[in-house]
Amino acid sequence: MSVRLGVIDDERVKFEAQLGHVVQDVRLYCTTETPPSGDWSKLPTRAASGYISHMSFRSANSWASVAGGSEDARATTIGNYLAGITPAGYITFHHEPQGEGTASDFQAAFARVMGIIKGIAPAWKTCNVMTGGTFWFANAGGPDAWWVNGIDTLGVDAYNRRGTSLPTDIFATPTGTPSTFGATDIASTFITTPISGRPAPYPYALSKGATLILPEFGCACDDPSSNAAGYVAKRANWIQAVANDIHNLPFLESVTYYDRDQGDSRVNWALAGTALPVEPTSLAAFESISVPTTSTMKVLTVGDDE
Repeated sequence: MSVRLGVIDDERVKFEAQLGHVVQDVRLYCTTETPPSGDWSKLPTRAASGYISHMSFRSANSWASVAGGSEDARATTIGNYLAGITPAGYITFHHEPQGEGTASDFQAAFARVMGIIKGIAPAWKTCNVMTGGTFWFANAGGPDAWWVNGIDTLGVDAYNRRGTSLPTDIFATPTGTPSTFGATDIASTFITTPISGRPAPYPYALSKGATLILPEFGCACDDPSSNAAGYVAKRANWIQAVANDIHNLPFLESVTYYDRDQGDSRVNWALAGTALPVEPTSLAAFESISVPTTSTMKVLTVGDDE
């Protein structure tokens, strides 16, 4: 299985322009909108251009209420909408659900909503996104408390955050020189090695009969305002370390670059944010995640947007 490269849709045009070709996946977010409102409206256009879309949506009702049927009509509308869109992509109810209710209520709500959607649009893959920091390191009961049997793929947000409070051996700012940082291999630790007595996300997904995707992926190594050269090299090396690892994981489907580009040079993941120039080394690392081919990529035309 080849790994697909994606990007958050808000930054798609910029990212593709820097790569010089389009990516394969796009990440879209809704809250309580019903198709075709909000980002739902983008799905037909993206599909017509050949993108595989990953859509997240939420509910304004409690999970207990959703489990009791309060979202059934909306779920039916979503299912009918998705059934008419190809290629099929991923659909997520409440990505990163921690902190919004009990795990058991979430499981029941997710199963009810997704059961309706999958019954109408079976080609779309259900995805339960569990952010790594909570479900693998903290005290939210671990992944089993939030898992729903029958999910097609497990989505795990993978970041190397500067200044993180998570365990230093997982997401710490690399301290080695840029030329040797690859040996630290944070990516391998996160994806394949048991963490705090819990299975790492990749073998966990396989144990549940699911595949794995990284629906949000980014790196903010070091502080470019004080160490610009080291920052660029370290970030590129971390992305490359991930790329080296994932090609040994045959059931990892896609990696999606998440770039909110908030204009803060200290925490900006953008390849070309308001305060940072384009990074050729990071772009090259991204290219090695999913090498474009004539069968999976189309050449980007200058000015190509919609």
